[in-house]
Amino acid sequence: MRNLYHTIRADIFKLLHTNLVLLHLLVPALGILLFCGYYSYSPWSERQKLYGYAQAVAIVFPLMISVGVSMLYEMELKAGNFQTILSVPCSKAVSHAGNLTALCLLGLFASIFAVFGFGIVFRFLGFVKFSLPFYFRLSLILFLSNLALYVLQYGICFMAGRGISLSFGIVGTLISPLFYLSLGDYIWKYIPYGYGIRTATYYCYRYADSGTYKTIAQDFRTGIITAGIITVILSIVFVIGSSRWEGRNVRQE
Repeated sequence: MRNLYHTIRADIFKLLHTNLVLLHLLVPALGILLFCGYYSYSPWSERQKLYGYAQAVAIVFPLMISVGVSMLYEMELKAGNFQTILSVPCSKAVSHAGNLTALCLLGLFASIFAVFGFGIVFRFLGFVKFSLPFYFRLSLILFLSNLALYVLQYGICFMAGRGISLSFGIVGTLISPLFYLSLGDYIWKYIPYGYGIRTATYYCYRYADSGTYKTIAQDFRTGIITAGIITVILSIVFVIGSSRWEGRNVRQE
């Protein structure tokens, strides 16, 4: 555990000096400016505006994760062909876990900035139906629902290359809205790209539309449990795979 703690700490300091910080700052800031600018004169109701923004953040998350993982991959590739991972005195799983955890912490910051920051500006515009604690909880839900994607995209990138990882991220962003429709009612629980948009929407219903939430409460609870199990399974596969990773199957791009 001590090795993991020191690795995470070192990786956090390492990432703070990279463009990954800018990615996690600029994307949420741009989203807040664009949506709040449009919402200042849009005829939509306050509830519709919030739902639309939360779903937009959930849709963008897969692509942002894949871009962040790809940037981390490129950084490690340039550092002597992954020597900072391969030459560690402890298990390579610890080094990979440190990288992934540091990236997840940046993702947590971006999620809070994107949703809680939006909530502050949104309330400043006069839309006060939803409290600030609601926005904070929603940001945590969006992040936690995408933990499986962080593990999945990281594994794809370091096992198959950043090109394939970016492709998965683009496809995930394109198909994630489909999981919000009735088409994804039965399968969203088993595909991580559908977790964000479903859980965010369900939580909004729970807070603002109790009648609708009662009809989907069972699906929400079942989905949360299934998503949690799949996240744990992916994490176990990640630990086993990263401990045996040698960087040989990753083609330099």
